[in-house]
Amino acid sequence: MVGIAQYGLFSTYVMQNRYQEAVMVLDDMLLDRPGNVDLLLKKSAMYHKMERYDYAINLYEQAINSSVSQDRKHLLIGYGELVGARIKQLRENYRLPEARVLTQQWLNLDSSNQMALLYMINICYQLKDKESMLSFAKLAEREYKEDLQFKIKLAEAMNLSSENLESSWSMLHAQVVQAPFHATLVTAFANTSEQYADRLLKNKEYEKARVVLDSALHYSDTSRVLKYMKGLAYEGLRQFDSAYVYQSFYEPSLLEYEAFKMHLSQLQHRTYRNSFALSHLRARFGDDYKITSISTAEFSRLVSKGSSYTGRVNYAGRDEGKGIQGQFEWFTALGKELYGRVDIALSNKFFAKYAINAAAIYAWKPMWEGEVGVGYRRFHTGQNLSNLNLAATKEINDFRLGLKLSNFNLDSDGERFYLYNLSSKIQYFMDSPRNYILAVASVGNSPDIDLVNNQLYNSFNMLNSMVGVGIGRGITKNVGVSALGTWYNFQKDETVVAKTYRNLYNLYFQIHVSF
Repeated sequence: MVGIAQYGLFSTYVMQNRYQEAVMVLDDMLLDRPGNVDLLLKKSAMYHKMERYDYAINLYEQAINSSVSQDRKHLLIGYGELVGARIKQLRENYRLPEARVLTQQWLNLDSSNQMALLYMINICYQLKDKESMLSFAKLAEREYKEDLQFKIKLAEAMNLSSENLESSWSMLHAQVVQAPFHATLVTAFANTSEQYADRLLKNKEYEKARVVLDSALHYSDTSRVLKYMKGLAYEGLRQFDSAYVYQSFYEPSLLEYEAFKMHLSQLQHRTYRNSFALSHLRARFGDDYKITSISTAEFSRLVSKGSSYTGRVNYAGRDEGKGIQGQFEWFTALGKELYGRVDIALSNKFFAKYAINAAAIYAWKPMWEGEVGVGYRRFHTGQNLSNLNLAATKEINDFRLGLKLSNFNLDSDGERFYLYNLSSKIQYFMDSPRNYILAVASVGNSPDIDLVNNQLYNSFNMLNSMVGVGIGRGITKNVGVSALGTWYNFQKDETVVAKTYRNLYNLYFQIHVSF
């Protein structure tokens, strides 16, 4: 009779929203029946109504621990509803550490609960705990192998570390092949493909990036971002016509518009197979007002991807007469990252009597390029000059930095001399490779190779130095101009006790037309 009266009193307090008095009644009842599951659940419900959530959850856990095994599964369902609502509330209030602790309590009681695992994965992501997120995502994927939701969550966790991108992409690719119409899966696959392709593009793995993007576009064929990135891959593969088409899908912001428009113009410029250039060099020594000029006309033809031929004619008119040099150059791709260049030249005066050069250029990631070149020149004076060039180039954002060491072996009147020249170039691109400013410098006991080719002076085995600045500009989509000014300072005669030096000033102009 006392128990019945207590239940009646408890019900009355609950109906009147007098929850504290109701708890006191339950406490009296628990003195007689400690560990009673039904009473513990009722007390938990009262604390929940009073928004004393920690007490409510602890009491529910006591009820689970006091229950018999056949009731545990049913009680865990109710516990999940209670804890899940509290976790959701904590996350909405950005109390993420507390939400994580509570979710861990849930998993301690029910380690394979689907909702608890999902909450934990999402909370770890919000807390930027990459390792824990990946750990719980793997656990969830093992428990629910057929649940695509956890496949996607695992991929999201793996994507937080770049070294896992390939595995993540492969996993989602296998799933999307089986479920091509699963919208969430397709979106996740597209996002992962975007991240993975971005890393491949930065590492200059252009062909692999193109394959990844093609796979993603098969399921997300309207994605402008994926199409634009495919254009970047084609640009790296030097397929500029396709690069132009796919990059045109990009929608630039107002701030990006001019730069993007300029870049598209540059891509279109590089689709042309023919190019013609006119160059003019004006040189004057500091102690002489006489101008020495060299004019050049050249024509290039792109015959296939990465392969071109160039014909070049240099003309110089001086007091001693007219000098003409003809030059033929062949450039070709020898592999994905290896290129070769060979040129041969003949002249009647002023330039090298004949010259032949060959070079191998190797591009490796990230944005490094190395070159090894050899050459031989026979001058009209009877001197022979052979050379070995070693060069390295590095691209850093909008800068291109180059360093070159030219080693010469000069045979002059039976005597042999080792000569060298160390040169550097810093080039800054403004929106496009056609728009740039550059600075050059060199030092050595020989002039740099360009001056040797032009034969303006031969100060061999004596100190030579040079500095210069230049600029290039694309005027239209197929016309560009450039200018370069250099100042050479070299030792005049090493036999003089007091060393004397001369200055040479050069201005170099070029107009370039592609069609």
